[in-house]
Amino acid sequence: MSNKQILGALAVLVILAVLVGMWAKPNAPAEAPTAGDKSTILGGTLESDQNYRYKEVGAGYVIEVEYPAAVPLPTPEASKKAALTIETGLAGAIGVFKADLAQMLTTEEVARLQAMGAHYALGFEYTDYAAEGNHSYAYQVYQDTGGAHPNAFYLTYVFDTSGNMVRLEDLFESGAPYLQRLSAAAYPKVVADLRARTNAELSPDMLETVRMGTAPSPEALQFFYLTDDAIHLLFPPYQVASYAAGSFDIAIPRAELSDILKTP
Repeated sequence: MSNKQILGALAVLVILAVLVGMWAKPNAPAEAPTAGDKSTILGGTLESDQNYRYKEVGAGYVIEVEYPAAVPLPTPEASKKAALTIETGLAGAIGVFKADLAQMLTTEEVARLQAMGAHYALGFEYTDYAAEGNHSYAYQVYQDTGGAHPNAFYLTYVFDTSGNMVRLEDLFESGAPYLQRLSAAAYPKVVADLRARTNAELSPDMLETVRMGTAPSPEALQFFYLTDDAIHLLFPPYQVASYAAGSFDIAIPRAELSDILKTP
């Protein structure tokens, strides 16, 4: 073999060695945020429990919210995508609240609240749930604008392993009557739960409120989260019963819906 051929062969070996080294080198992990870092959209501060916390105090109002720095999904990219979806949704809800405040917090109203040592308030707290192939966040949202009771409602976020949002309809086969089936399953469970809470028979008006609150519509059944064995539907105060009755978390076993659920 000539010197030229030997040098050519050595060059090829060097290139291959470099390429193998590049392929063998593991991807550097995404740099984890550290306490004190700010989030992308709301600018909340990261605390030691790996939650961002955002607080805004203005004339006559206070807003407080917590949200995760990372969603426990298989890849950093999926985790970041899901976390940004949550933060974006919360920012939207805060924007709606502040738009309403612009109409409600007149100069006179702010003066009245300050004299009382009171304020309007918006708060968000979440619970998260793991299920095979999904991770869910159920936010309880409390809004106090000086009424007889604070308003309470939910925001829910369900993610697949790629960090994409999962809608309720995505769980079922195309064309399946999933709203009717969920409604039919939820109604008797809410009735039984309400009877247990009130320790009394329910009046026709109360039963009608439950019927309307569990109607087979996207609006009535919009809040949900997933566990391995059930789809949980969430009903905030006033939707299916009086404010005093509280909220309802109704678990519908997946086994009851197996004929219309998509297979994993």
